[in-house]
Amino acid sequence: MNKEIKKYIKYVKKIIPFYSKDKKEFLKLLTQKIIEFSNTHPNCTYQNIIDEFGSPNEVAGSYIESLETNSTKMQETVFMDIG
Repeated sequence: MNKEIKKYIKYVKKIIPFYSKDKKEFLKLLTQKIIEFSNTHPNCTYQNIIDEFGSPNEVAGSYIESLETNSTKMQETVFMDIG
Protein backbone atom coordinates (compact mmCIF):
# COMPACT_ATOMS: atom_id res chain seq x y z
CA MET A 1 0.00 0.00 0.00
CA ASN A 2 1.48 3.32 -1.02
CA LYS A 3 1.82 6.37 1.22
CA GLU A 4 -1.02 8.21 -0.53
CA ILE A 5 -3.47 5.44 0.36
CA LYS A 6 -2.22 5.31 3.95
CA LYS A 7 -2.60 9.08 4.24
CA TYR A 8 -6.16 9.00 2.87
CA ILE A 9 -7.27 6.13 5.15
CA LYS A 10 -5.63 7.82 8.14
CA TYR A 11 -7.67 10.99 7.56
CA VAL A 12 -10.93 9.08 7.12
CA LYS A 13 -10.18 7.11 10.29
CA LYS A 14 -9.54 10.30 12.29
CA ILE A 15 -12.78 11.94 11.14
CA ILE A 16 -15.05 9.06 12.22
CA PRO A 17 -15.39 9.89 15.94
CA PHE A 18 -15.82 6.40 17.38
CA TYR A 19 -14.43 2.91 17.16
CA SER A 20 -16.55 -0.11 16.33
CA LYS A 21 -16.41 -3.39 14.50
CA ASP A 22 -18.42 -1.74 11.71
CA LYS A 23 -15.89 1.09 11.39
CA LYS A 24 -13.05 -1.39 11.18
CA GLU A 25 -14.88 -3.37 8.48
CA PHE A 26 -15.73 -0.18 6.57
CA LEU A 27 -12.09 0.96 6.61
CA LYS A 28 -10.94 -2.48 5.49
CA LEU A 29 -13.34 -2.45 2.53
CA LEU A 30 -12.45 1.14 1.64
CA THR A 31 -8.75 0.28 1.73
CA GLN A 32 -9.35 -2.72 -0.55
CA LYS A 33 -11.28 -0.56 -3.04
CA ILE A 34 -8.56 2.07 -3.10
CA ILE A 35 -5.86 -0.57 -3.56
CA GLU A 36 -7.84 -2.02 -6.49
CA PHE A 37 -8.07 1.47 -7.94
CA SER A 38 -4.33 2.04 -7.49
CA ASN A 39 -3.59 -1.30 -9.18
CA THR A 40 -5.37 -0.09 -12.30
CA HIS A 41 -3.88 3.41 -11.93
CA PRO A 42 -0.29 2.70 -10.80
CA ASN A 43 0.78 6.34 -10.61
CA CYS A 44 -2.28 7.56 -8.73
CA THR A 45 -1.86 10.55 -6.48
CA TYR A 46 -3.70 11.62 -3.35
CA GLN A 47 -5.79 13.92 -5.54
CA ASN A 48 -6.68 11.01 -7.85
CA ILE A 49 -7.97 9.10 -4.83
CA ILE A 50 -10.08 12.09 -3.80
CA ASP A 51 -11.39 12.49 -7.34
CA GLU A 52 -12.42 8.84 -7.43
CA PHE A 53 -13.75 8.33 -3.88
CA GLY A 54 -14.41 11.80 -2.51
CA SER A 55 -12.60 13.73 0.18
CA PRO A 56 -11.97 12.03 3.53
CA ASN A 57 -14.63 14.33 5.02
CA GLU A 58 -17.17 13.26 2.41
CA VAL A 59 -16.42 9.57 2.82
CA ALA A 60 -16.53 9.71 6.63
CA GLY A 61 -19.69 11.83 6.52
CA SER A 62 -21.42 9.35 4.22
CA TYR A 63 -20.44 6.49 6.51
CA ILE A 64 -21.76 8.26 9.61
CA GLU A 65 -24.95 9.25 7.80
CA SER A 66 -25.55 5.64 6.73
CA LEU A 67 -25.17 4.51 10.34
CA GLU A 68 -27.66 7.13 11.51
CA THR A 69 -30.12 6.09 8.79
CA ASN A 70 -29.75 2.42 9.68
CA SER A 71 -30.13 3.19 13.39
CA THR A 72 -33.33 5.16 12.74
CA LYS A 73 -34.75 2.36 10.60
CA MET A 74 -33.93 -0.19 13.30
CA GLN A 75 -35.61 1.97 15.96
CA GLU A 76 -38.72 2.35 13.78
CA THR A 77 -38.86 -1.40 13.23
CA VAL A 78 -38.51 -2.10 16.96
CA PHE A 79 -41.26 0.39 17.81
CA MET A 80 -43.54 -1.08 15.12
CA ASP A 81 -42.95 -4.58 16.52
CA ILE A 82 -43.73 -3.40 20.07
CA GLY A 83 -46.80 -1.39 19.06
